[in-house]
This record gives sequence, structure tokens and C-alpha cells, in this order.
Amino acid sequence: EGTNKYFVLTDKFDDKVSVYLYDTVANTFSSEPVFAHPEFDISGIITSQREEDFGQVLGFNYDGPVRKTYWLDPEMKSIQDGLDAAFPGKNVVLNDYTNDRNRVLFTVSAGDFPPAYFLLVDKSKVAVIGSERPWIDTDSLGKSEFVYYEARDGLQIPALITMPAGYQEGQKARGAIIHPHGGPWARDFDNFDGSGWTQYFASRGYIVLRPQFRGSTGWGRKLWTAGDGEWGQKMQDDNDDAAAWLIENGYVDADKVAIHGYSYGGFASIAAVVRPNSPYQCAISGAGVANLARIQNEWGDNRVQRAFQGNTVKGMDPQANTKHANIPILLYHGDYDVRVPIFHSRDFFNAVKKREPQSEFISLKQMGHQGNKWLPEHKNSVLVEMERFLTTTCGM
Repeated sequence: EGTNKYFVLTDKFDDKVSVYLYDTVANTFSSEPVFAHPEFDISGIITSQREEDFGQVLGFNYDGPVRKTYWLDPEMKSIQDGLDAAFPGKNVVLNDYTNDRNRVLFTVSAGDFPPAYFLLVDKSKVAVIGSERPWIDTDSLGKSEFVYYEARDGLQIPALITMPAGYQEGQKARGAIIHPHGGPWARDFDNFDGSGWTQYFASRGYIVLRPQFRGSTGWGRKLWTAGDGEWGQKMQDDNDDAAAWLIENGYVDADKVAIHGYSYGGFASIAAVVRPNSPYQCAISGAGVANLARIQNEWGDNRVQRAFQGNTVKGMDPQANTKHANIPILLYHGDYDVRVPIFHSRDFFNAVKKREPQSEFISLKQMGHQGNKWLPEHKNSVLVEMERFLTTTCGM
């Protein structure tokens, strides 16, 4: 206070985001970071809101497989350590607390544990508030783990693997689903997947691998910017290399791998259809971009999006390469989607259906792009249709 210095999160000086002090008068940064993590980005600073120590730094958040807090405040660290010990193997997040810290609202979750909400009272008693999806039997859910695999050009790619429930090391799974996230300027966390896709596939006996392909954010600037202009090219190689890694390590047979994604992940599934030497038996695309040229033109109309992301959206255009289609695809798309209009899926299907007659296109009435624009019947229909396609057309 009164120093003209502010905490700034930046990757200006390193691959990962760290915390520096910035002097607004001298226009200089501190020579060393105030706080940094050797592997992961710093994602936030926690400060006190109490009158007696307002603004004091209590801790820092950093984003590994899950978001964690490094507490500087001894009392908060003690609370965190105690709750971590009470819920082993789970991610415990302190959401809010009273000034005297005798009431702490916290969340417990994991890849195989939907978020549950509790209140810590007087640092000694825990009251249950409620949980999301209480009807789910958590014993039926698969465990997740965090790994790195090497892409064909040597880049290390982070990934999250979810195993089928009861999976034993050395077993081969029924099949595997490569599941790239949307965005592509986004990332996955090893929390419970609210879309339901990850655990739905795992409950059917499939291993699900979520690659944090180049172009993903939150894993360092090198991985993020390596995706610039590589749609359908090196970004896609990372997905294919994830499939190869699973096969090489004995998780699954080579003829039992499929790819599924939504939005940008849907683009990745569509691109897989027209690339040579596909490692997949089939592809499933939800609201995916197919016409890269149209997306480039539309984003060019938005000055902010053009400045930040437009010049990175380059690469292989699936719609221009439909003559190379070599695996069947299931495309599902909401007819109310304004983010990625339905013509992307419809036009791609019409262009490949003769070469891949087992391909299918499903138009979902009154469904938008984001998850909160899906009705329950949309979610049910999509899950049922995906499972049917995997077991019949894909032979998995």
C-alpha cells in the first residue's frame, strides 16, 4: 500500500505464468518473481477481505491437473491441510469463510466424485450441505490420472486418462475414446466432468484420454502458441499421437479407438475423417466446425476476436478435403446453434455420405451451442446415439 507497486500475473519472462511486482511509476517489473511454480501456471492471488488485514496476501492459486492453493497464511494452511487429510484423494477447495474463520464453506470433488458441499464449523465439525448428481453411485465411476506423452516432434503433451471402473493395470480396455476439448483456447481439469461424457464412456468400458494438445491454454505459453495456424495439422497430430501412445502402452487394441469432441473438439473429429492413415475406427462430432474458411471470414468481422485469435485459425480445411474421407462419422448439432451454425455439420455430411455411407447426421431441435442451452432430452438422445454408433458402426 502506498508503494505504487502491484502484483501482476504474467508469462512475459518465462514459459509459465508467474507473479511479479510491477512499479507503475518506474514502469518496471521486479527482477525475480514473487511467486512461481516450476511446472504450472499461477492462476490467482488470494487476499484478505477483513478490515484488520485488508489486502494482505493469503495465498496463490496454481493450475496443475486441478487448481490448488499454496497458502501463506498459517491458519488457512492448517484448515486446508486438515480437510485434505479428511478427504484423501479428493480436491478440497475453500470457497468462502467468515472473518473469524470459524465457518468455512468448502467443496470436495474428483474425477470420479461429483462436487459435494460442506461447512466446517469451529474448525472441528463438518456439516453436509448437499451434492451434485447425488443419484450417481461413485463406485461405478472410473479413476483418472495425469500423464505426459511425447508428440511426434518431441513436444510433451499433458493428458488426463479416465479408466473404466474396476480397471486393473495390464488389462486391455474394450476400446478407447480420444476426447479433445473445445476452444481450442481452453483446457481440461481433473475434476468431475460436468458434461457427463467422460464417465459415460468409462462406464461403458472405454478408456477416455483427454489430450491437452498444442493450442490449449493454461499449460504454458510454448504449448499454447505452438497451435497457432495448426488447425487440422500439428494440433491434430497431437490427438493421433495420443491414440498411438495408448496402443503402444497396451491399454487398447489398435482397431478399438475412436475420437469424440464438441465445438473445437468437434472440428478435431471432423478433421480426423479426411486425414490419411487414421488411427480411428470412426469419429463422433458435436457442433463441430467443418468449414475453416467460413469461420475465418466470420471471425474477421469481429475486431476483438480477429485481433486475439483470428490470425491463428489457419490450417487444413476439412470441408475442402471431403474427397479424402476414409472413416465413418456421426455428426450431431443443435439447430439453434449460433456459435457454430448447423450448416457446418450438414454440409460436411452431405459431402462425405457417398464415400462413407455409414456416416450419420442428427439435427437436434431447439438446441443451442453451450451446455446451458441443452434440454434434458437433448443430453439423453446424444448419449444413446453415441453408444449405438460406437457399438454398431464402429465395432467397439
